[in-house]
Parts: sequence; C-alpha cells; structure tokens
Amino acid sequence: MAKGNDLEGSAKLFGEILNSLKAKNITTVLLGCTEMNLIVTHDPTICKGMTFLDTTKTLAKAVAGIGKGEFSIEDAPNHV
Repeated sequence: MAKGNDLEGSAKLFGEILNSLKAKNITTVLLGCTEMNLIVTHDPTICKGMTFLDTTKTLAKAVAGIGKGEFSIEDAPNHV
C-alpha cells in the first residue's frame, strides 16, 4: 500500500489474507506496521471474527502516558 497508495486494492488483498487465516482457525493478527491499521480502519468489514493487536496504538498509549507523567518508561509495559 505504501508504495502505490492503493487503499482499495490493499484492503481487498488484506481481506483475502485474513480469510485464509480464518480458514486455518487463526483469529488474532498482529498489526505490525501503520499501513495495516489504515486498511483495517478503511474497511472494517474485513475484520469480522478477527482480533487485532495494533502496535501503533500501543506505542502511542505508552508515549502519551509517559508524557503525561502517568507512569515511567520502565513501567510502560504494565500500563498499555
């Protein structure tokens, strides 16, 4: 997606990949790069029956909590 910015095509391909994972009873997916979150947000219908672990959101929560003084960097893994 990042190469051509084809969100529709990327969502279709990602949906096909998710369907193949579902067929293998895999229901949890790690969204390890920002583009994946954009695809999931763009077309939530491809997400049915799946749980996503979004590293971008997790990192953002940690940075915000540290910045607000809610917890230390050492404690961040216990808060996000």
